[in-house]
This record gives sequence, structure tokens and C-alpha cells, in this order.
Amino acid sequence: MRKISLIIVCLLLSGCGYQPQDQVHAIDNQSVNHEADASGQPMTAGVGYASHDDARAAGEVAAQQAHAALQGATPKLVLVFDNVKDKQAMLAGVSRVFDASMIYGCSSYAPLTHLGNQNGVGVMALAGDVEVAVALANVREEDDTTAGKTLGELIQPHVPTSDETGKLMLLFGKCHVPRNDELVKGVQSVLGETFPIVGGAASEGEAVYHRGRITYGVNLAVLLK
Repeated sequence: MRKISLIIVCLLLSGCGYQPQDQVHAIDNQSVNHEADASGQPMTAGVGYASHDDARAAGEVAAQQAHAALQGATPKLVLVFDNVKDKQAMLAGVSRVFDASMIYGCSSYAPLTHLGNQNGVGVMALAGDVEVAVALANVREEDDTTAGKTLGELIQPHVPTSDETGKLMLLFGKCHVPRNDELVKGVQSVLGETFPIVGGAASEGEAVYHRGRITYGVNLAVLLK
């Protein structure tokens, strides 16, 4: 079976909470690898959505739906998109269902799912024959090309070289027009112009979620292969 590879990169350059340093640093010391439990299992996706006045409840309900949709498969990555105000409570709700170490994502104007597209929380969980590698770097706000180059260099050693393995990069964060173009060019300078990239800018304070925690002023790269 053809393997599928995804790269998720979240960019955030300013805000409060986690504060970046002045210089880009090479890699997060807490970078991790979650390897698949069993080889040959097809990749499975589960989606959940909830709109609730209680942010914790919304996160938990959306996560429960995504978990149930996996039908017993072991999750390897959980992506969260939301536009709730209390993001810490929302992540706490998701973490009641999934281990916080596999939760990533970012704030949004509204989550988009086949279950609903209004205010609330959207969760996607991936399971099956996949491996996850994570890298974290800070970036100076005025240099988006360097930010993209740093992400490319950090993730390059983990990119599959076989043509039998698919690949895709998603970019999240403070990559608003026209800065998004410079960010993508930075990535392409390392990974090549034909490397598939898609994504969008974070909103609602431009928070990025890293291992179940809210982060600001960082670039986050997650590789699935």
C-alpha cells in the first residue's frame, strides 16, 4: 500500500504567552517522534465538531466524536481549529480524550467540517501506519523568508525520499498577505518549488497549539510519513 506523508507547519510571529527570543533557534528540544504501532494499517481520519457555550465541553465533545470515528484505531496526530474565547479550557477538553502530546493546530475564524461550520471547535484525528516528527523554532517578525527557510531546513531530514511516499505541507499562523508569499518562498528554497504546500492564516489572536499548549511567536513543524 502506498504510504501517505503530510507535513503540518504552524507559523506565529507575535502575541503573548509563549514569548520568542530575538534569534531563530535551530530546533525545539522537546521535538518528538510518535511511531505507528503496527505496520501496514491504512491511515484513518476521524472528525468531530461542537458548538457550545462552555469551551471545555465543546473541545471534549468534538474530540469524542473524532475519537469514535477512528473505530478503535490508535491516534497519532490530533489537529484542532477553533474560534472560542477560552482556548485554554477548550484544549483541556480535547486533552480529556486525546493525549496532549499529539494535539496541534491553530485559532481560526471558524472551523470547517462536514459536521458543521459555525462558531465552535473542529477536531481531526489521524491513525494508522504513520509516523510523526515535530520541530519548533522562533522567528523575527520582519523576516518571513528566513522563517520559511528555517522550517524547510528543520523538516528536510525527515522528508521521505521515496516516490512511493506522498507528501504535503500545511502552513498555519501569522502568514497574512503579502507575508505568506515570502514564507512559502523560504520553504521552497530548501524543499523545492514543486513541494506541495497548502494552508492559511491563524486568527482570533493568532494562537498556535503545540503539544496541547497555546504558543505565540513560534514556528511549528509537524511531519507525518
